Amino acid sequence: MTSKPRHLHPLAMLVDSIQLLWMLIVLVFVDLVSDNAARASLINGATRWLVLVILAVVAALALFVVLPYWRTTYELSNQGITLNQGVLRRQHRHVTYARIQTVQHLQWFFMKPLHLEKVQIETAARGGGSGEIVLTLVPIAVGQEIEARHQAARAANQTANIEVPVAQEMPTTPAVRATTYQLPMDELMLFGITSLGFVPLLLLLIAVGSRVSDFFPGLVDWASRLVTRLPVLAVIVVGLLALVGGIIIEFARILIRYWGFTLSFDGQQLHSRKGLLQTSTVTAHARRIQAVRYKQNIIRQWLHVGTAQVILAANVANNEDDKDMVIYPLAHQDKVWMLLSKYVNWLPAPLRALHVVSTGYWALIRNAMILPAIVVLPCLIWLRPWGWFSLALLVWGGVQGRYAATRRGYAIQGHFAWLQTGRWFERELLVVPRIRVQSLTVRQSWWMVRTGLAHVRVILRRGDGDYQVDLRYVPLAVGDALYRWYIGN
Repeated sequence: MTSKPRHLHPLAMLVDSIQLLWMLIVLVFVDLVSDNAARASLINGATRWLVLVILAVVAALALFVVLPYWRTTYELSNQGITLNQGVLRRQHRHVTYARIQTVQHLQWFFMKPLHLEKVQIETAARGGGSGEIVLTLVPIAVGQEIEARHQAARAANQTANIEVPVAQEMPTTPAVRATTYQLPMDELMLFGITSLGFVPLLLLLIAVGSRVSDFFPGLVDWASRLVTRLPVLAVIVVGLLALVGGIIIEFARILIRYWGFTLSFDGQQLHSRKGLLQTSTVTAHARRIQAVRYKQNIIRQWLHVGTAQVILAANVANNEDDKDMVIYPLAHQDKVWMLLSKYVNWLPAPLRALHVVSTGYWALIRNAMILPAIVVLPCLIWLRPWGWFSLALLVWGGVQGRYAATRRGYAIQGHFAWLQTGRWFERELLVVPRIRVQSLTVRQSWWMVRTGLAHVRVILRRGDGDYQVDLRYVPLAVGDALYRWYIGN
């Protein structure tokens, strides 16, 4: 039985139009910033430019928004969901309810009174997101209908005992009770304050600032004269103010994103809900958990707290940091494994200690300083005296290498392996069952054969791609031990 094809809500055209216009504005701005002749032409022929821009916008909206909207329909049958789209070349994508891995609901605050949302469906299919269906804007009732049919299909498959092949089942473990967790406000505040997300934000501001001189030629000269006249203390104060500003912006971003974080578990499915301006609701099946990960940046390590996530066979969202489902945004490192056992029934008992790896210390520091050295050398030659400040990149690379070298560790516990790595001032501890490992590689270069070291790479299934864990410059005996564990010997 098939249902009648339905169109997306007409406001979907408005959403697509805003996204398209935003991209056009960014492209025009970049072109004007980098081209002085374009700015002069815009000023001298404003009327002609305005007409051309209007015509271009109308053509773009008609070609990329209106036509695709009228040619996009979806159907909800008893078996699954079908998405029909394409103007010149039609595509029909069908996903059965039983094959759905995760369902995500996204709703901006201004869509709540209209009872509309975006629904994103992920499967375990590989290949550039070919297994996902995105309904840009549909009534909330549509998402609820998809969830209900998905759960009914799951229940039918469990009754028939054909949900997944026997070879893919986890070892028999006790059932997990239904539970609900809500992030307290004080932990949310601490989670936002201890985030290091302001570092890439500051780097982005520096990169954008380097282009300001093209659009405002006198501004950089004025800032340079001002800095040279200020005492060193004043320059330090300005730098600290910029740092505090970045921390405040990152804190506000975390607060908006994780506001009202709630995780519920019914014994089979995980339901996550969060967000202030945009509410994100995700549903994922616990049987699809590939591994458990506990992350701590250097600040949270000092406070003995971190973030607990599960790696799933399907993406949770499009954002890089959302591909792995967050279980506890902030949890104490001594209690996190006990807390996670409420949701992951196969999780082993916590280890007392990992086997710390200390080999390859200077090799990791050397590798971390290669890229900064490539940047520093031209700066010292052509950008003197300001180029001397680039030496800070070498220090940064050396510290990063040392951090990575001192955060490696592993342990084997029956069917499970514990793998610890560190990079970008963040330590990750992964717990993975052997049955979920896609491949394990032990490799040596000709130089490493002489030193008795090796690189170990463990690959897991993660969304449309893979999740890799690398233990670099470890003794060959460690690689052999992990390899024997992987093959079950």
